[in-house]
Amino acid sequence: MICFLTSSPMIPGTETLNPANGFTLELHRYMPENCRALFICSDPDLPDKTDFIAASMKRSLEGAGFRFRRFSVLDGRNESRAANLVARADLIVLAGGHVPTQNRFFEKIGLRGLLQGYDGILMGISAGTMNSAETVYAQPEEEGEAIDPDYQRFLPGLGLTKTMILPHLQMIREDELDGLRVFEDIAFPDSLGKTFYAIPDGSFLLIRDGREELRGEAYRIRDGAMTQVSGEGDVLPLPPQREKSCAEADDQAVPRPEKDRPERVILTNICMIMDGSKVLVEEKVGEDAGGITFPGGHVEKGEPVVDSVIREMKEETGLTIRQPRLCGVKDWINEDGSRYVVFLFKTEQFSGELRSSSERRVFWLEKDEVLRSNWIWHMDSLMRILVDEAFSELFLDREDGWKPVLK
Repeated sequence: MICFLTSSPMIPGTETLNPANGFTLELHRYMPENCRALFICSDPDLPDKTDFIAASMKRSLEGAGFRFRRFSVLDGRNESRAANLVARADLIVLAGGHVPTQNRFFEKIGLRGLLQGYDGILMGISAGTMNSAETVYAQPEEEGEAIDPDYQRFLPGLGLTKTMILPHLQMIREDELDGLRVFEDIAFPDSLGKTFYAIPDGSFLLIRDGREELRGEAYRIRDGAMTQVSGEGDVLPLPPQREKSCAEADDQAVPRPEKDRPERVILTNICMIMDGSKVLVEEKVGEDAGGITFPGGHVEKGEPVVDSVIREMKEETGLTIRQPRLCGVKDWINEDGSRYVVFLFKTEQFSGELRSSSERRVFWLEKDEVLRSNWIWHMDSLMRILVDEAFSELFLDREDGWKPVLK
């Protein structure tokens, strides 16, 4: 299955398919000739509205050069034929609308199960995109939902991705609902311990061959903060997603003797990006800034370490780096016994436009000014690994007052 999960596939206010960020081009790569399409509604009890939107979608696709042998609609009128209609489709379009209403219809027809083994193209629009996730964030959108204690904001979805998309950013960024700001007062608090990606119309999530990439402008919302991670025309690969292995499941089910238990490790990265005599640094904004450091972030589960630093540099700085070189590691043992590891990279090869965010600013600094600036803890030792390469590990010894030990 190849998925195009959009905010809207059309140019706002028109029936013209939006070619931005390679959307139309990618569709043409995969769409078969004389396609059999199936448009699945958002509300099974609004047939006239469904037919109107489906016809508009068909005209939009035909205007971009796509041809159809059949363009069917699935709603409350023919829900008993859902299995047959899904099995015969080359293209499935999940309509936009009210997320919980559509979610209930998907559950009623067993769409998640029907998509198992589906080998065609799936296009999500707004609510259809949101309901494609494993866990759906049903952001309140109708009056009363934001203040209703019984409104369920997280629902089980189709399981096509673990990425939770918030569409129509350009339309709702400044909106209020029930006296609350839809982002600062609703989405931000809901993001604690979770990650959302907010996108405007024209951006989309492309899923193919088990890989995911955000195309176009996108903003990551995590733990109550929003950061721009890509811009118009950008391609941002997302970390791979995988199920637990049998070994991981066994680890949870059968306790091992303490001496045989693998050490728990937290993996992160930083990268020193160099431009002649200058290096790129970042500084958090706010009272807990803590000093200047190099940009970096976490290695996601199942993600190659080199891919993680390339992704994080794109998200944190706006730059696309190439051929990052691993210089060493910084590590320490936390109080809970877990090991925290920072992979230390550097590179001189990059492209793109430097971009700061509301969380942090990034800027160039002369290399010889590094240690004269307000740097984080033990930066002098870290620089010895990155610059003169005399050592390959900086270990912070917790048992000896966090003494830095170069190895």
